[in-house]
Amino acid sequence: MRSWTAMSDLVRRARWPAVLLAALAAGFGGPGTLGAERSFFGPLPALDFHPLKMLFLHLPAEAAVLQAGTRWRIELEAVETNTIASTSAASLAPLLFDLETTRVAVAARGKVGSRAELSVRLPLLRRWGGFLDPVIADVERALGVLNPDRAAGKPENAVRYRLVLEGSEVFDLGGAAGLGDIAIGFRRPVWSSRSGATELVARVEVELPTGSDERLFGNGRLDAGVGIDVTHRGRHTAVYGTAGVVRPGDPASVPLDAELFADAALAVEYRWSRRSSATVQLDYHGSPFRGPLPQELRQDLYELGLAVNWAAGRRAWIQLGLVENLTVRPAADVSLALRWVREF
Repeated sequence: MRSWTAMSDLVRRARWPAVLLAALAAGFGGPGTLGAERSFFGPLPALDFHPLKMLFLHLPAEAAVLQAGTRWRIELEAVETNTIASTSAASLAPLLFDLETTRVAVAARGKVGSRAELSVRLPLLRRWGGFLDPVIADVERALGVLNPDRAAGKPENAVRYRLVLEGSEVFDLGGAAGLGDIAIGFRRPVWSSRSGATELVARVEVELPTGSDERLFGNGRLDAGVGIDVTHRGRHTAVYGTAGVVRPGDPASVPLDAELFADAALAVEYRWSRRSSATVQLDYHGSPFRGPLPQELRQDLYELGLAVNWAAGRRAWIQLGLVENLTVRPAADVSLALRWVREF
């Protein structure tokens, strides 16, 4: 009876994210094959999904700019992230993060001139108790890698989001929903091989302070970043690389200092048919935080990403991804992502 009640509660809590993901997956066209103008889908645009580090701009992995015959495209992305981390009350900076963050992003990108590309990304955020805790605990227990906080029975599908520094409470927040910081990007190819199989792209992005800094949906400052993307396409395999640096602004509402940090990613996509492929990806996210903070906030992060991609019409595709941290302490525990892309 207890297990049935737990399952019913899981279904109830997952209802609105599940409806959204199902709509993205099923509502925009049936199975199809890729058009001749596109043979690969691209990497997984993974961020550092830790709720406190999402205050800042990140430079996710990207493929080369829009393909020939495409003027613009729209993207819808939904990511569900589970985070649990805690330190003892006797530590210099006690923290307790036990929550889930739902991030739904709407993005549009279009060509400027013959080759350059301009993009806008608008994220909507929800911080809540979520529904993944019992699922993750069962999987970790089966694999013998149970998170110490999970072993102690701390996750309760509740929102606990608290940080204390030098005896003073920095924040103690509950559930909330709202607009995040809007990002605007510009990319332009700077080099390509004679065959066109390899392309190097320069990128510049800024993030506007549109999210509420008081509810920690943004840092209340302007962030800026620069980077490069490289793509190499073979017959059945594509390799993607991204590297960049971000200059974040210090959060306006909390006494935390932010410093220059780096983002990087390496991804390999293998196409096993004209309408489907799989991607394996390694992401690096430098920490924007320094100073007298717990290791959970200061340590850099490595993550492993896995994605499957399939065509949903001649000029649309869907990407389903999983992001798992390789560095345990500073990371969001696990993230599930679903992205729908349509080119015009």
